[in-house]
Amino acid sequence: MILKDKCQFKGEINRIKYIDELIDWLDALGISMNEVCLSGSAILAYYGIRENNDLEVILDSSGKKKLISGELKKTGYWGHIAVSEHVDFFNNQYAVIGYADKYIFAHKAYIECNGFKIIDIGYEYLYKKFLLRYLHGRKKDIEDIDMIEDGYLSEKDIPDNRYKDKAGGLYYVLIGIRIHMLCIRMRRIRGKIRAYVTTVPYWLRKLANYWKDAIHRG
Repeated sequence: MILKDKCQFKGEINRIKYIDELIDWLDALGISMNEVCLSGSAILAYYGIRENNDLEVILDSSGKKKLISGELKKTGYWGHIAVSEHVDFFNNQYAVIGYADKYIFAHKAYIECNGFKIIDIGYEYLYKKFLLRYLHGRKKDIEDIDMIEDGYLSEKDIPDNRYKDKAGGLYYVLIGIRIHMLCIRMRRIRGKIRAYVTTVPYWLRKLANYWKDAIHRG
């Protein structure tokens, strides 16, 4: 893979959807813009790669304390809270590639535009590569990677994968187990729903026969 020597496209904050909705939530929660960093597909939208269907953000330690009285922390090391249909607050979204929220803010792994912080595109690229390799990424992850490589990323923009060592491999395994357990749980839930739905016609027939017998007896 040969990446471009430098980014050919200038980012624009007005390309990102749901910014006004995010600002309303930040005002309601008493969180300042300095405590927030835009992540996920918002990064892609910023560079005009594709539209964001939702708005993912991470918070620094002070912002997390303000979010619904610490509810984000209760979601676990790698969780998130959807405060609305379009706005999601993530906890350590990039920890799977070795960059927890604390690192992102402490090392200023972001760019700033019009008062907003947007995580450097290299971290999103590496995150997408992780999803593709270890969690069987979606079709859109493959498309995003291709578009990012096609002119939006320079070699120096790609951070090191801090989990290339054995400890990192163990971390991948643990994440994979977590995803696997969630899939098992979802299959069980679907199985119960399917079993319930398939019994509905049976009970409807039983009810219909009961009423027929009642009518005949009457």
